Amino acid sequence: MCASVDRLTWPEFLSLPRYPEDSAVTIGVFDGVHLGHRELLETLLSSSLHPLVITFDKNPEELFSPDKRYERLTSLRQKVSRIRETGIPDVLVIDFSRDFSTIEGREFLERVIDVTRMKRLLVGKDFRCGRGGAVGIAEAEELCTRRGVELVVMEDVTQNGTRVSSTEIRKRILEGELDAAERMLGRPHTLDLRGLAGEGRGTLCIPRWKIPQILPPPGEYPGRGTGGEPFRIVIHPSEIWISPLDERDSSSLEVMILHEQGE
Repeated sequence: MCASVDRLTWPEFLSLPRYPEDSAVTIGVFDGVHLGHRELLETLLSSSLHPLVITFDKNPEELFSPDKRYERLTSLRQKVSRIRETGIPDVLVIDFSRDFSTIEGREFLERVIDVTRMKRLLVGKDFRCGRGGAVGIAEAEELCTRRGVELVVMEDVTQNGTRVSSTEIRKRILEGELDAAERMLGRPHTLDLRGLAGEGRGTLCIPRWKIPQILPPPGEYPGRGTGGEPFRIVIHPSEIWISPLDERDSSSLEVMILHEQGE
């Protein structure tokens, strides 16, 4: 797991040295790095071109709906780590700021092509970019054709007739359907509590507002640390309790919320 993630402002991205080799690029938020994302990333890796992921430090909804609490599936550190676990070493994280949000989609794609020497762009069917999400598949295809870039639009990944998406997974977690969420994620929903848990032994009590990730309904859940150690997780409307906690460094704590006792 990467300890920290460097964010690039848009001017910093533009000032990067031009890539030394042609690249295959995918662009997206990638919250959760679920099975649909992973199929796209595996396709990216199968190319003979240099694989590159461009993602963002936040979902646009976090910027445009400040009054609505947006709860992520993964922390930024988790997201970047899980992308790299697929075998893709180069992950560029752009700061999705208000200034960045005003860039027109065509200009964004033109500059990405220039900086990364992009020869192949892989996206999902719901891809949109630029100010107001004005550039979709049709506009991207026209631009890519003009610039000599192959555009690959991935088919949806489905489970039991339902499209696997970050939105669907959030919905399942909110409804307490952790087993369905786990199948779509390809792993249990995992909370990144590093920097939130403090130090000490016994039960941890963390205010819910400090946890930016989505949580299932209030109740008691079995949990497991990434090292296999068992936890008891109790979610209250205003806080979350996690116990027991032994002497391991709680600053690096990650806990999976399981859907069945003894899993």
